[in-house]
Amino acid sequence: MSEKSIKCVHLVHFSPSGSTEKIIRKIASGIQGVEVKNHNLLPSAARKKQYVFGKEDLVIYGSLSAGMLFTKAEEIFGCLQGNDNPVHRCGFLVSFKTRQPKLRRRI
Repeated sequence: MSEKSIKCVHLVHFSPSGSTEKIIRKIASGIQGVEVKNHNLLPSAARKKQYVFGKEDLVIYGSLSAGMLFTKAEEIFGCLQGNDNPVHRCGFLVSFKTRQPKLRRRI
């Protein structure tokens, strides 16, 4: 994939805490000279829209590993459509978060 053939990078994410969005923004920051559009699918109204990506678009999708606990896959992916967009121009990122156990002070 050539950077020169990419006109726009679309950051599509479902990130309740915002950490997955930060990761895909960091990935996109390595691509110079292109327009970057942000599509936050967390609000249900955003998932009712239709997003169509063309052959000059690069789509980077990010979601937390437990995203399906919040909504159905059809609702998230049903609003995304590739129009002449080759599969190699779509990147998927799933983030995992582990919680650090709280240490309690003994008295």
